[in-house]
Amino acid sequence: MEEEPKTQCGSGTILKNGECVLENTCGLGTHLENGKCVLDRPASSSSSGDRSAFSQLIYGAGAAIVISFIVIIILWIISRGNRQKVSA
Repeated sequence: MEEEPKTQCGSGTILKNGECVLENTCGLGTHLENGKCVLDRPASSSSSGDRSAFSQLIYGAGAAIVISFIVIIILWIISRGNRQKVSA
């Protein structure tokens, strides 16, 4: 019985010379170097990391200010309501 040549291979393999062999590719964030998968180096990790940390600081400070104003307004409304009850 003759074996029919394969035309499809499973995931992670490719057809090479009629046989399914492992595909020499690496996952996201890596590249193939000397037969091994090596992590990619970010182009500008320090500047983007600094911007990200600075953005988080700004967003955090802004959120704290907004929350503080909301608390101040709530306390002002409560104190105003208490003054009206006392004078009545």
